[in-house]
Amino acid sequence: MDTEKWVNSQAKIGVFLNGKSTALFTPTFHRGTISYRSNPQDLPTGSYSIFFSLSNLSKECDLIETPPYEFEVIDEDAPESEPTKTEKVPNIDIECRQDAEQIIDIVRNEEEKKITVYYNNVHSLLYDEVYGKEAKEGELKEVTDKYLAPVILFALFLGEKYENIPSPEEKNTLIVSFIKAQLTSY
Repeated sequence: MDTEKWVNSQAKIGVFLNGKSTALFTPTFHRGTISYRSNPQDLPTGSYSIFFSLSNLSKECDLIETPPYEFEVIDEDAPESEPTKTEKVPNIDIECRQDAEQIIDIVRNEEEKKITVYYNNVHSLLYDEVYGKEAKEGELKEVTDKYLAPVILFALFLGEKYENIPSPEEKNTLIVSFIKAQLTSY
């Protein structure tokens, strides 16, 4: 990142306002991008044309210029924008149900804007595919803590696609595959 900043700061880019070089714009260097800012009071009301030019650093390089951009500065306040309607973020409750048929089950209550996620961390498929058949229930917390949050987010992200999977077995297979992928990435 320091290299990008150094390379960008070495670029000799001139700013031309109405065809004349100006120092009213200050460059900002960030992640390979150079942007220019100006104070609003520096530009009086009127029409302007701006373009940027990369200085001729060596005799072999051609001068590079951007096409001119036309803009107007007006002496009016911005119109009051109506606040955008934001939807309330649903409450999400997470509950362990060790007798559930599905490893992850999502129940939505649209009226209350509430989502309840039920999980079964002792499902037989988890013992077969993730924990190992000899694992003890007391040893599962560490593994469950690693996969639970990403798996819940995964199921919530899939939304209706996950909820419309026809059988609990298919949902469980998908969840176990995702858990195994998560655990192998740690």
